[in-house]
Amino acid sequence: MRKLALIISLSLSYFGFGQDYPNPFEEIGKDVEILSLSNGEYDEFFPNDTIRRIGTVMFNTIEMKIDCFVSEEILKSEAMPEGYLVSRWLSPDPLAHKYPEISPYNFVGNMPIAAIDPTGKIFVMYFKAVDNNGDKIKVKVTFDGETINMYNEKSGEFLGVYESGTNEFVDAVVTSYNYFVDNGADVDNMFQTIAKDKENEVTIEETNKATGVQFDPRNNTISWSPEWGLDIKLGADSPYNESGEYIEGNQSPAIGLFNEVAGAYVTLYLDSNPEKKKELGIEDLMDEEEWHIDKENEAIDILNSKGYNETKRYDEYCHGCFDRKMSGPTSTTSKKEANKSE
Repeated sequence: MRKLALIISLSLSYFGFGQDYPNPFEEIGKDVEILSLSNGEYDEFFPNDTIRRIGTVMFNTIEMKIDCFVSEEILKSEAMPEGYLVSRWLSPDPLAHKYPEISPYNFVGNMPIAAIDPTGKIFVMYFKAVDNNGDKIKVKVTFDGETINMYNEKSGEFLGVYESGTNEFVDAVVTSYNYFVDNGADVDNMFQTIAKDKENEVTIEETNKATGVQFDPRNNTISWSPEWGLDIKLGADSPYNESGEYIEGNQSPAIGLFNEVAGAYVTLYLDSNPEKKKELGIEDLMDEEEWHIDKENEAIDILNSKGYNETKRYDEYCHGCFDRKMSGPTSTTSKKEANKSE
C-alpha cells in the first residue's frame, strides 16, 4: 500500500503545479520550487473544479489561493486497512525533471532505505564485472546482514542493490550467513555483530584451496571456499574423540566460514579485552582453538536440532578429517555422492 500512496502523491504533485502559476504555498511562508513533469516546458495544470485538494491543502484554482487546510487524524488513518493521508513534496529532487519516470529518490537508485548507509563498514566481498560502457571494473559488495549493496571499488559509485544470482560466491556467503542466523545458530551473535559493525570491515575472499580457509588478523580478511567441507571419520577409542562413539559424517563448508568468523570475532572484540578473554578461559592460542571448536559444536547442536546433519570435530588439529568438495555451501552431501544419486 505504501507504493500506491507514493504514486498518488507524485501524481498529485505533478498535476497540481503548472509553469505559469504562482507558488500556492507562498502565503504560508513556503518558498519551494514548483515541480512539473516537463520542467516548465508545457502547461500541466488542468483544473476540473474550482476547489482542488493538493496534499492537505484545499486550493482555489480561480483565485489561485489556499482556501483552507484539511485536518487529518493520523492515528485513525494508520489504523485503517488503507491509509488515506496524502503528502506533498516540498523539496523535490533536483534531478526530478530529468528522470520524471522515477521518484525523487533517484540519487540512491530509487532505494532510499536500502542505500541509506553507503559507507558502513561491514562484511565485504569483491567480484569482477563489466559496466554499461563495456569497461572491466571491480565490484565491492557490502553486506550488513539484511541489505547487500554494490559499489564500483575504484570510484565508489553506488551501483545498486545486489540481486541473487549475480555472483555465486556472494550468494554462497549470504546463504551461509542465513544458515546460522535464521536457524538461531549464530552463537554469541558473532556473524551479526560483525555485519552491523560500522567501525570494522571484514573482507571475505574466495579461495579454491581447502587448505586456504583461514582468517588473517593483519588485514581482517577471511579466505573461504564455498565448496570445501570435511569428511570426518574417527574411531571410538581415539584419544581425540570425546564422544566415545565411532564418528563418521560430513561437515558443510559453512561450518568452515563460521570458524573463521569466530577468529575475526576474537581479534576484533576480545583481544582488546584481556579480562573478558580470561573470563572465557582463553589464555593462549591453544585455548582459543578449543574455544573455536566449542562454539562450532554449539552451533552444530542447534542446526542438527533443526533437522540438519552436521558432524562435530573434537580437536583443533581435526584428527580424522579429510577435505571433501560438497554439493553446496550448507550441504553435507559431497559432490561425488550427489553425482551418484543423479
